[in-house]
Amino acid sequence: MKKSMKCPKCESVEIYYIPRKTMGEDSAFHITAFLKGDTIEYSRYVCSSCGYMEDYVTDIGLKVLEKAEKDHLIHKLPSSRM
Repeated sequence: MKKSMKCPKCESVEIYYIPRKTMGEDSAFHITAFLKGDTIEYSRYVCSSCGYMEDYVTDIGLKVLEKAEKDHLIHKLPSSRM
């Protein structure tokens, strides 16, 4: 949805954009404590027709994840090559 601005489920072009949310203690992710108090910033795209949604971590959020990787709190999955 982020690039096409079209829902991949129902093909509607009526999309809501919710910028710069944070994954913190009040979100469904509950990862603030895991990341030593840091929060991950993300943007959300929601289809107004079917309710399908996609979340994308912002550049600021990616820096938090990179820091967590350096601190050995998380790790990247190996990329699969076909």
